[in-house]
Amino acid sequence: MKAVVPGPSSLLEDLERLVPGASRRTLRQMLAQGRVRVNGEIRRLAAHPLSPGDTVEIGGRTAPSPLPRGLEILHEDDALLVIRKPTGLLTVATLHEKERTAYAYLRAYVKAREPRRRLYIVHRLDKFASGILVFAKSEPVQSALQDIFSRHDIERKYWAIVEGSVRQDQGTIRSRLVQDRSLRMHST
Repeated sequence: MKAVVPGPSSLLEDLERLVPGASRRTLRQMLAQGRVRVNGEIRRLAAHPLSPGDTVEIGGRTAPSPLPRGLEILHEDDALLVIRKPTGLLTVATLHEKERTAYAYLRAYVKAREPRRRLYIVHRLDKFASGILVFAKSEPVQSALQDIFSRHDIERKYWAIVEGSVRQDQGTIRSRLVQDRSLRMHST
C-alpha cells in the first residue's frame, strides 16, 4: 500500500489514517519490523514528522535484522541510537575480535537503512556486562554526549549477580578483575 501525505502529521497519525481499525500497537510493530517507508526510506519512529506530498509505503516483512540475539534497540532518532547490550558481546573491536561487536552490528544496521549515515561511539561497556549503550549519529552529538559522560552528569547504576551466600544486604567491594588464560574474569 502506498499513499501521499495530505497534510502535516506524524508517521503514526498517517498510519492510523491509512490502516483504519489497526491498533497503535500493531502500527508500532509494523514500524519496528521495518515495514514502513517514507519517501523510499525505512522509518521506525512513530513521531517521525511528515509533510504534505511525502509518500508513505507499507510493505511486507523486510529481511531479518542483522542484529544478534539479545541486542535490542531501545530508541532511535536522527541523532541517537540507544541499545541494550547483552552479556558476552564486545562494544568495540579488539585485536582478537573485529566483527562480532555491538558497534559492527549497529554500523551495518544503520548503513542498510541510511547508506551515507555514520555511527559514533559515545561510551563502552565491558564484554561481560549487559546494559544500555548510547551511540551518536554525528560528531557534534558524540562530542556533546561524551562531555556529559566525562563530567558524570549521567547517573550510572550497576547491579551484580552473585552466587553463594551474601553476608550483608549492602556494601562496597573494592577489587580488581583479572582475566585468566581461559579468558575468564576473576576478582582479586
